[in-house]
Amino acid sequence: MVAGQPFDAEPVLAVLERHNVEFVVVGGYAARLHGAARPTSDVDVTPRTTRDNLDRLASALRELGARIRSDAHPDGFRFDVSGESLAGVRMLQSADRPR
Repeated sequence: MVAGQPFDAEPVLAVLERHNVEFVVVGGYAARLHGAARPTSDVDVTPRTTRDNLDRLASALRELGARIRSDAHPDGFRFDVSGESLAGVRMLQSADRPR
């Protein structure tokens, strides 16, 4: 996100939709969609956890260039994103706009 500009989740949501990922938008961005004046810097989604849907989510994350970031790896590193690997994940956080 560029400082001073409002967060736009549409590019991320468009990729999820293009891959036919079944999901629900939750959190601050969902509140904004319902009219709240709450600022947010990310979009939170909860995907349906069927294997087929997780496979589609994995494909979308690959298109978005998903990376795992940590204090030790601030630029992130790629990971084996597959429906199988996502099945055990409780939470993923997107830190910036898609590339």
